[in-house]
Amino acid sequence: MTQIRARNLYQHVAGSKWGYLTALHFVRQQTRSSSDKGVHVWLFRCDCGAEVEYPIYKVAGNRLHSCGCKGKRGDRERLRDLQRAYGLTDDGVIEIDRRLHGSCEICGEKCTQSARLSIDHCHRTGAVRGVLCQRCNRILGMAKDSPNMLRLAAEYLEHFNAATDT
Repeated sequence: MTQIRARNLYQHVAGSKWGYLTALHFVRQQTRSSSDKGVHVWLFRCDCGAEVEYPIYKVAGNRLHSCGCKGKRGDRERLRDLQRAYGLTDDGVIEIDRRLHGSCEICGEKCTQSARLSIDHCHRTGAVRGVLCQRCNRILGMAKDSPNMLRLAAEYLEHFNAATDT
């Protein structure tokens, strides 16, 4: 009975599209315990052609956008996205790609799966400045890209370290 009611309640979802996923039909109501009303699991078709089952709240709540194929895109698509996002020439994209497989230009940290490198750019002009680890990129962002604020922070730390060393 509840399955039929849930199917009718969410009937309007069929054909709706979120990101790369299109809702096909209601599959089942999945519960975790006897007191749980459960979640409505739907079958979705991704733009890549794969069909996957997901709880409707994860897709409609913008938690999922694809079957996972978006993360499996090749180098060509990734480089094209860089070119579009930062207005780079072909040579600029090749240079950034080479730098992304290197190390952070501030602290020297090597690129690993757990510590990805980010493209640093000026928020005023959009010009690409370099390639930074996430920590260094956040530091610049928190300082609002102000060299003066970073100098003041460095002086503060040097003063504190000098006071504790004596």
